[in-house]
Amino acid sequence: GRAALVHLLRGAGCCAGSRGARGRPGVLAGMAAPSRRLARLPLLLYVLATVAAQDPNSTSHFTCGRQMLTHTSPDYLLRLVTQNCQKVRHSAHTVVHLEQFRNKTWFRPLRGLITNHSTWSVLQRRRTTRAQELCEQSVDAINQGQYEHAAYLAINAWGTEMTQGVECCVLIEAPYCLDTRWFKHMVLLRTPIGVIIFVFCLMCGGSGLLSFWGRIKQSVDGSEPKRLRKELRRIQGKLDEALQRQRSANPTSRPSSLVDLASMASPTDRGSAKQQFWETLHAEWLQNSCLRNLPGAKEFSTSTAALFEELVQKFDFQVDSARNQHEHLLSMWRSHCALVADRAIGAGDAVNEDSLLAEALAELHAHLLAGFREWKAKFMKCELANFEDATCVSPSLGGAQWNQLPPSVVGPDQDSGALSRMLAEVVTYLLVWGEAGNLRFMPECVYFITELALAAAPNTGIEDMYGPMGGRGARFLNAIIRPIYNIVFDEWYGEMDLAKDRPKLKDGYTAFLPPDAANYDDWNELFYDPYQLSHGLVLRGGDKMLFESPHSERFALLPSVDWAFSLHHTHTKTHREVHSLWGIFASTHRIWLCHAIVFFLDFFTVAPSIPLEDIEPMIGRTLPVRLASIGLLVPLHSVLWSMARVELVSTALLRRTLGAQCCLRGVAAGILWFLPVVTYVALRYVTFNELSGYYNLAVAVHYFISMVGMVSLLGFSARHLDKLWPATPTALRIHVVRYFFWIIIFGLKYLLGLIIVQAVYQAERKLNLVVLDREDFRDVLTAWSAGSWASGVIQTSLLWMSTFFFFCADTQMWFVVGCTYLGIVVAMVQRGCRAVQFASEDAVSKIPQRFVEKVLSGKWKAFPEIWDRVVEHMHFEDKCHSISKGDMAFSGRNRKPRLFKTSKCGERFAKTYCCLPDPTWPDNSDVQWRLLALARGLGLPMPRPFIAPYFPGLTVLIPHYSESIFLLKDRDLLFGQDQTVPLIDWLTTLFKDEFQLFINRMQRSDRKDNSEASIAGAVSASTMWNDNGTQWDFYKDEEWDKICEWATMRMQTLY
Repeated sequence: GRAALVHLLRGAGCCAGSRGARGRPGVLAGMAAPSRRLARLPLLLYVLATVAAQDPNSTSHFTCGRQMLTHTSPDYLLRLVTQNCQKVRHSAHTVVHLEQFRNKTWFRPLRGLITNHSTWSVLQRRRTTRAQELCEQSVDAINQGQYEHAAYLAINAWGTEMTQGVECCVLIEAPYCLDTRWFKHMVLLRTPIGVIIFVFCLMCGGSGLLSFWGRIKQSVDGSEPKRLRKELRRIQGKLDEALQRQRSANPTSRPSSLVDLASMASPTDRGSAKQQFWETLHAEWLQNSCLRNLPGAKEFSTSTAALFEELVQKFDFQVDSARNQHEHLLSMWRSHCALVADRAIGAGDAVNEDSLLAEALAELHAHLLAGFREWKAKFMKCELANFEDATCVSPSLGGAQWNQLPPSVVGPDQDSGALSRMLAEVVTYLLVWGEAGNLRFMPECVYFITELALAAAPNTGIEDMYGPMGGRGARFLNAIIRPIYNIVFDEWYGEMDLAKDRPKLKDGYTAFLPPDAANYDDWNELFYDPYQLSHGLVLRGGDKMLFESPHSERFALLPSVDWAFSLHHTHTKTHREVHSLWGIFASTHRIWLCHAIVFFLDFFTVAPSIPLEDIEPMIGRTLPVRLASIGLLVPLHSVLWSMARVELVSTALLRRTLGAQCCLRGVAAGILWFLPVVTYVALRYVTFNELSGYYNLAVAVHYFISMVGMVSLLGFSARHLDKLWPATPTALRIHVVRYFFWIIIFGLKYLLGLIIVQAVYQAERKLNLVVLDREDFRDVLTAWSAGSWASGVIQTSLLWMSTFFFFCADTQMWFVVGCTYLGIVVAMVQRGCRAVQFASEDAVSKIPQRFVEKVLSGKWKAFPEIWDRVVEHMHFEDKCHSISKGDMAFSGRNRKPRLFKTSKCGERFAKTYCCLPDPTWPDNSDVQWRLLALARGLGLPMPRPFIAPYFPGLTVLIPHYSESIFLLKDRDLLFGQDQTVPLIDWLTTLFKDEFQLFINRMQRSDRKDNSEASIAGAVSASTMWNDNGTQWDFYKDEEWDKICEWATMRMQTLY
């Protein structure tokens, strides 16, 4: 092997047409083929261009010293000798070719561009000769076993003689050669990169730390709350003055409560006002509600109406709101009566209507107030809240007197006192909810007000409860709801836009709210946390808190709460809502950590080991040591996550948590997360010093510490303050399926990542980029200041960052694929794992049979009439024409329509996938989708349908705000027809067949109406539907009304 190497290096001393120093033949003759000459043409032009700028009198001014040799192993030094002497040989061949190239006839006019070309040629030949002599000396040194001296000679043959000290090739890995002079391109390369790194660190760390320090000062500064309270009290005073002026300006406004009616009426008429309101509610139950037919309806109606009337009188709720909530209560009560009765029918028992109202009231209370009872149970456990346990006592309700439910109507298994308490809680909650307005977005706040109203001390009058308030209007709204909403309004809005009757956001709030602006979620957190609420509600004056008073007196003190101070974001907002990547990373950091772990496992699996023992790469030579570097993700990830939390933590949270315990917890977490750095350094110390006795112990300790850190980040990443609500309980099998699903997903990513990382790793080697995982730390200390090495590191970093991005990008695709597979599995399980039957059965033909069995409880006679009404409605919607309607409907015939005729599997396959016509199948795609969806749904396990007359109600309230559902001619359908295609043209093109059926239906309807009025021909043409096609200008206004209705049905998803 040494002889072959020496023979190869001897060629470095040869030039064109001559013999080397020891008489060996040159090798240029074998490289004189035309193809090789053309291949060297770019290199010749480059050398020609650089020669023009060289000083012919320059000499060697730099020597590649022995201190640049960082390795002493013979294999490493031999590779350096081979590498440098081969570069000398190729350079010598290039110089010869350049001389031949310059002697060409056609190139002679260009010689004038190069000054002193003859002097340069002589100088270059001298340099080449000296370099060849150094290579020959290095061969002799190898023969004598002086490998280090041979490497030193070979390095200087290229670096000192050929490149004049510009570079020294002392590395056996890319970039091989290092720059030794500070060129301009190195400055231009490093300066912007340094500026970018500095600005990035300043943006990520500096701004966040400065903001964090400001929030810390707010949380510990004792003068801040006083100043804030003074400023907010001044704003609240101005709001109160404006409200008083508004009330004084309208002293004769319409009364909105029974208290106003009583104050305006004479003493003899006050009782009649209350009686009239009670009679109105009583009549609503016994005349307009279907509950009047149930036993005990009169007693329940009397008690409910009396409770509403007394609460409206006691708390001064609005009369119209109370009537709406009474109607709301009756609707929900009726639905729960149907649910109770249907459950009895499903169990095979007879419906006991004598106790139906009582049982339905109990279920309504459990369903409607489930959140309220959970919220109250949490406050009952808090000693600071000092809530009274009133589960077995009728609520005081401020001393309200009403007719409670008699024992005769509640049944033997029910307690009249408990049902009366349930009714009182339901009615009080509905009345508060009806007055709340936008505070309904804060359900915990509604629970809080409801609880205080239920526990209000008896014998409390209006003046004692709300204080002296001028003007007319419901006191509950003005004293309780409106002050809270004023704070909500002032947090986001600056003023009202009277022209559009909507609030205007503050300046700078249009795109998004500032990070520290409080919102409904923050106030919900305050009212859900008993500890924070007990300390957070401060009375005006700042000397007393609301929860310092007895529980029964707190409702009367609500108008005295300093809401501007208590609801300020510095006291309520726990997490800042920043619009940056820090917020995304803080909420998804575990996903990125899992991706990083899998990616580096792929990388170290693909990267080959280092064969040379003298080389100690930065991440280790053996696989266990290389895998140990994955543990360094723990401190890196913890730093990024901590920076994200620093950016998100608010002043309120710092005020609550900042202290000795918080600091100790942070120090303990920091020690745990940075222990992998210590153990990794110890492991590398053991491997570098070859302390084999401690190797296994160091590896085991580092792996254990790293695993503990990763488990803490993945499994216990949420802080205790982040868990405001308990996690939704799930079954063990769901947890098993969930974790197995993600193991499969990341297993697939690991296998596919091997292919991606392998391809990029090979491309990195072929491009001669800096392979960081194979760089020796001693080489890095030598090469870090070289421009070629720095540029190579930047290119390598960008390449692998791009690879990591693409590695993470396909996770969504695999997640969707996995969910699709799980959906197929669930569908098969729901169908009893009858996959063959599901794929081959004719589900449409089984619609009548399954509909009768699962919906009509075996009553076949009702199905033809129901199906005909379904078909008739689709015909009315212009989804099918008359012929298709006749084919799909029974129409009084005793046989099934051809649509339900059973067909073979092959026949259906040919019609579906081979484009064979099917005369029994409707042409409209929407009708096809409806039939297939109905057939598939009937094939699934279905709950038992409700049986008449016990059908629960369905109430849907959809606020559209200023959005109009019904499309109009000029505003919507023909808008912009001069510049673009109008909406009506797009609709008629998309639903071409349906529009033609619509026109036919309108013409048939007109002919039918006109035939009943007069004989044919006697009807004026103006009363007939015009056949104008898509010429929209010729349709009349009454025809446009029908067209607008048709277009609206196809543009809205509500129908």
